[in-house]
Amino acid sequence: MLNNSDGNNLISNAYSYGIENYYYVFETMIDKLFDGLKENEKKKYNPNGYWQLNNQKAKKASELRPDTILKRNGATYILDAKMYQYGVTHDVKDLPETQSIQKQITYGDHAYHNHKLHDTKVRNAFILPYNKKLEIFVEDPNTLKYNDGNLAYFGQAYTDWRDGDQQKDYEKVYAFGIDFNYLLRNYKTIDTDIINNLCTVIEERIKEQTDEGADN
Repeated sequence: MLNNSDGNNLISNAYSYGIENYYYVFETMIDKLFDGLKENEKKKYNPNGYWQLNNQKAKKASELRPDTILKRNGATYILDAKMYQYGVTHDVKDLPETQSIQKQITYGDHAYHNHKLHDTKVRNAFILPYNKKLEIFVEDPNTLKYNDGNLAYFGQAYTDWRDGDQQKDYEKVYAFGIDFNYLLRNYKTIDTDIINNLCTVIEERIKEQTDEGADN
């Protein structure tokens, strides 16, 4: 499915299986597996833009909508389901681009600074589909695997225009892979083991970076 798709938009150019754009299907499966907030609760996390034209009432330009909001152990995890092709190519050019990284940081800013939400511990993550049986991932020691390889941690994304000394935790976006075959078979059930491992990996990375900053 990933190999026969047109770039990161995931518009099938070979097989449709009743739908041409797989992104929304993948997003829905991730939301179910990772126990995302229900839509009426998640709406609070939508940042809005407005236009204030001269001598007119302000009007909403549009709103951004995070894919999945996961709440665990007093922290808010903003998960973005990215059906990109890194999970079959292992090529860095097939990872989310800068505009996607910035969008996640914007979600984090909104959650952190919106006092109605009371979210003081905000984290960001991309969730990508991947094939755990591909040799390029099986033999890669830098792809950290959990839950029999069904969850993988690839690394993190960041930007160079935020203040490094004052960075918030959500300004790093952690990239994970979910084995697509596993997801297809199990998305209808909340997977607490995978959720716990994802949260643990993120918290460990944050602690490591905090400790490194203290040493410096």
